[in-house]
Amino acid sequence: MTNETQRLIASLSTSDQLKEYLSNLQHLTEEGAVTDEQYATVRGDYEKRLAATTREIEMLRGALGSQLELVRSDISSLTSERETIDIRFKAGEISLAKSRNEDRRLRAQIDKLERNEKRLATLVAAETAAGLTAPKIVAPRAAPQEHGAGTESRRAIPHSQPAVDPDSTSRLSARGILNSKLRIAAVVVALVLLISIRLPWLAPSQLLASSSAAEAGVTVSFFVGLGGLFCSLAAIGATFISSGRARGALHIVLGVLALMALVAAIALGEMPLHSSYFRQLIVIREGLYVYTAAALTLVVFGMIQRRER
Repeated sequence: MTNETQRLIASLSTSDQLKEYLSNLQHLTEEGAVTDEQYATVRGDYEKRLAATTREIEMLRGALGSQLELVRSDISSLTSERETIDIRFKAGEISLAKSRNEDRRLRAQIDKLERNEKRLATLVAAETAAGLTAPKIVAPRAAPQEHGAGTESRRAIPHSQPAVDPDSTSRLSARGILNSKLRIAAVVVALVLLISIRLPWLAPSQLLASSSAAEAGVTVSFFVGLGGLFCSLAAIGATFISSGRARGALHIVLGVLALMALVAAIALGEMPLHSSYFRQLIVIREGLYVYTAAALTLVVFGMIQRRER
């Protein structure tokens, strides 16, 4: 709800209340409960405040009326665009599938704008606050008065709070929890990828009869060390991106880059695993498997996050 909407509903509520006060004051006068001097003083105050509130209402109606015209203009433009899409399809320029997709997209936008148009039209035409849903707003405070009736008029005007759909809240909460779990899982996978380049990758086999210790991925291959370091740190940083689509796309790219670094290390001879003779001389250790699994998992998580709205 816009600020103008809130202010208009609050001003209409204030106007309704002041009109009620004037009516009550008139009844008190007819019953002889107040003197003519008291009546004139309090009525003058109410009328002055009502005039100021009426000016505020007219100003806000004008602002909302301008918004209403813009919404109607957007509806007209989107309707024309729908008609153009239909003509392009009939002319053979675009396929049936694309025509339907574009029509659904435009129809959804038009439906949303039409709901907004109906709400704005109701607000602009409203003469009282009855039937309008208002947020919790503090009513404008009146100037201090010495008389009891004036004191009564300064009481806060109650407003009803808009109802909240519990099902909608539950869906949003569940989506937020799932989103958080995916981010945490992506950070864990990125850390595993970073750790994997320090784990043993290759060790000499019995054929070499060597006492050399197993070598970590970062020492076995420059590409693996650089790719694992860069991709893992970038993946951790990407988890702070708010857009699920952008975050997921970046995780997919980083996972693929990590795998490409491994492929480059093999293809360029840093780890000639394609050679059967080389494979007889070494033993593949856990680091290589952990690295590959972490990169693939990062790609899978990216695909899942891409489906987030």
